[in-house]
Amino acid sequence: MLRHAIAPSRCYTKASHDVVRHPRLTSDAKILLLAVQGLPEDAAARPLSEHARKLGITGRAYQRSKEQLVAHGYVHEWRDQGERGRWVTEQLLSNVPLTPEEASVLRHGRTEEPPGARKPTVGGPVGRVTGRQLPVEEEREKNSPHPPSEAGPEIRCGAGLQDALGPEAAEGERVLLSLRHVRRELYLGAKEARGLAELAGRWLLRGVSAGELRRALTTELPGGGVRSAVGFLRFRL
Repeated sequence: MLRHAIAPSRCYTKASHDVVRHPRLTSDAKILLLAVQGLPEDAAARPLSEHARKLGITGRAYQRSKEQLVAHGYVHEWRDQGERGRWVTEQLLSNVPLTPEEASVLRHGRTEEPPGARKPTVGGPVGRVTGRQLPVEEEREKNSPHPPSEAGPEIRCGAGLQDALGPEAAEGERVLLSLRHVRRELYLGAKEARGLAELAGRWLLRGVSAGELRRALTTELPGGGVRSAVGFLRFRL
C-alpha cells in the first residue's frame, strides 16, 4: 500500500494511536471522541448527543457509540437530582481511558494525599529545576505554527514502546502525557515526557498505580503556577 500524508500545520486534533487503532471502538465512536476532543471550551459544554447529531451519528448508531465509549472508560456520566427535584446529567469525555475513581476526582477536583507521603521515593534526590519560560521543545495544542511532534518510529505505541523503555517506563510516559488533560500547565511534549519516563516508571515499579501517580503529580501545585512543567515534574518525581 502506498501512503501520502502531510501533517497539518493548523486546525488539527491530536489523536492517540490507542484510540485510532482501538479494536473495540467503531468508526463512529472514534470520530465522536476525536471531534469532541478538538472542540473549543465554549462549544464542548453541550450534551454528547448534540455533538453526535451534528456529525450525523444518530439513533442506534449513537447509542452503540456511546455504550462503547462508556464501556472502555472514555465517557463517564453522573445523574443527580437538583434542588427543585429536577434530574441533571453531567458527562465527562476523556481521550484517555479513566477508571470511575479517576473520573470522579476530575469531576470534583478532590485532592488526595500523594503516594510519596505513604511510600519512600525511589532514587537519590534531584535538584529543583526552574526557568522563566517553557522549554523550546514544549508543544501547544492550540496556536502552534508547527504540527505536533511524534515519538520516534521505533518507540511509538504498544509493544515497540515497551521494548525500548520497559513496561513501567512506557506506562509512566503515557501517564505524563495524560497530565495535560488534568492541568494545562503540566503540558509535556513527547520528548519531555520520554525524558521523565524512567523516573515515573520507578513509582509504578514500586506498586503505585497509574491513577495514584497522576493524582500525585496534579494536586497541590504551587500557588504562583507552574513556570516549567518539565522542571516541576522532575522535582516532584
